[in-house]
Amino acid sequence: MNLRFSASQASKYHNCHASANLEEAIPGWSFKKKERAQARDAGTAQHEVFENLLLHSVDRLAAAYLLRELADVRGKARTKLIKDQREFLIWWFMKEQSAPPIEHEYLRKLIIDLPAKDGEGMVEFSTPPISIRFLADAVEYVHSLLQDPDAELLTEETVSADWLVTKPNTTVDVLVRVGSKLYVIDLKTGTTPVDAVENEQLLYYAACFWKGEAEITLVIIQPKNLSEWNITYDQLARWMGEVQASEAAILAGDVTFTPGNHCTFCPANPQGRGDKGWPFCPVRIELLYGPQDDTESDELVLLDD
Repeated sequence: MNLRFSASQASKYHNCHASANLEEAIPGWSFKKKERAQARDAGTAQHEVFENLLLHSVDRLAAAYLLRELADVRGKARTKLIKDQREFLIWWFMKEQSAPPIEHEYLRKLIIDLPAKDGEGMVEFSTPPISIRFLADAVEYVHSLLQDPDAELLTEETVSADWLVTKPNTTVDVLVRVGSKLYVIDLKTGTTPVDAVENEQLLYYAACFWKGEAEITLVIIQPKNLSEWNITYDQLARWMGEVQASEAAILAGDVTFTPGNHCTFCPANPQGRGDKGWPFCPVRIELLYGPQDDTESDELVLLDD
């Protein structure tokens, strides 16, 4: 098997070994990722805007202020400012009598093109005001950690997870190092609250990027939710040992199903969020509908879908 025990899959694979090899665990399993996924593509675009605001703003707080002002512009007028550099510059100068604190090109990703639902052509998606204000919140939070002149900021940094046998590459959204403190920050653009406490994706990043810091803070930033969890390296090391044991079991062929909260984005979960494959996880089917024969369970799932 070609195992990629990545940060985004860590919780799922660690807690349900079968999810790492669904082709082996579920006879006849097949999966095709959707070409059109608005939430996924919009999230990717917002991450890019966030990184550019952190790295290229003349003044990060001023850039956050600009975002809030932009979010207050209504409907098509806001879309026009994002698309048209000339209109954007005139709008800002008329408001502030100064040059904008961020180049227009870095805001252009607030509008993305997606394949149409019918597969014919492309449609335009404009980032809504709530998401633009959220990006302002995120920039302000990171800026607050960078007040020490010796603070180090890293964005979209990639390393190999050398503590795992398979050594996959992983990329973190934001890292801030301030003296003996390490902040591991993950930007979540969805609205379902995510907790930093016991968050295995963040623990995975910490395991990959820790350089001897005495204090580790794991952070989730998302619309209307900021979650932080302080841990010690001893806590991190214990978790790493458990994940290493899971990786070894998966590589040895273990395909045990263990349902739980980690099933949320599994493509074999009939009630999961995101893309789905087929057939569905037999354990989830039994939990949802009780013991039954294969024909009966398929009919129930199709009706429920």
